[in-house]
Amino acid sequence: MKHKMIFLKLCFGALLFIIGWVYLYKPNLVLHLNRIAREFLFNDRLILVKRKRLAVLFFCFSFIALFMGVNSLTTLQENEEANSWVLEIGNYKMYLAMQDFCAGKYQDALDRYQQVLHSDPQNIKVLKRIAFTYTALGDKRKASLYWRKVLELDPADTDSTSELKKLAPPEQSGNNKKYIR
Repeated sequence: MKHKMIFLKLCFGALLFIIGWVYLYKPNLVLHLNRIAREFLFNDRLILVKRKRLAVLFFCFSFIALFMGVNSLTTLQENEEANSWVLEIGNYKMYLAMQDFCAGKYQDALDRYQQVLHSDPQNIKVLKRIAFTYTALGDKRKASLYWRKVLELDPADTDSTSELKKLAPPEQSGNNKKYIR
């Protein structure tokens, strides 16, 4: 974009230089161009005849420009509303942790989740994510510990009960009855 602006400035400067040169050294050319401009561009008769067509044309262009402007504003507003959660630092760290988890960087994700959990120890979403991360790392004991913490905070949570059932070994499935409904 910068290069285009520089190019336009140079072209505009060159055009003004040429016009200055013509006005100084070719006065007959200036008179000829002036006559052409009066006959075709600034002729009142032609302007009055084409007035309605030009008015309709300008209205059409203005409606197109207004539509494009309003459409851009609504798109911008929707994007700001959709991404406003990322601006909060806890949610941003959560977002980065989810990116790490999806990339298979489970330990990095776990570190970020722990940072978010440190600032909000009652955050059920973070506890669930930590439990999923421990499951992905293969540490079923820690995963079930975090699922139990979720159940302590929200006993009606169905995700944690189903995940605890998956994690419980077959011989201990009866011991989890106080956590599983």
